[in-house]
Amino acid sequence: MRCFVHAAEQAVAICKSCNRGICHECVAEFPDGVACRGRCEGAVQAINSLITKNTSLASTASHPSYMNALLLLGMGLVSLYFGLTDFGDRRLNLLTVFGAVSVAGGVTYYLRAQKIRRS
Repeated sequence: MRCFVHAAEQAVAICKSCNRGICHECVAEFPDGVACRGRCEGAVQAINSLITKNTSLASTASHPSYMNALLLLGMGLVSLYFGLTDFGDRRLNLLTVFGAVSVAGGVTYYLRAQKIRRS
């Protein structure tokens, strides 16, 4: 592969931003990749900071799913309780159905949070 700017030179790397071949003269090195000197340095710095930020945030990604699971389970259990009591013969009513769906949603969110935490 040849350098994008200097066609006579062999490329020694590929720019992390534009994926073009670059020679020794055109390369700007970064801790996590290389860039075209004077052209893609800012973009590669932005890519590297985005990757670093996403890596640090990945450890907290399961937290909202756990909170949603608790909320849905709580709502579901309360709805089931009031739906199954004090209504005499009418056992299957709207509160009971809502409670069952909420409990199922809570279990789904909990399992999803477990999967996110493992990965």
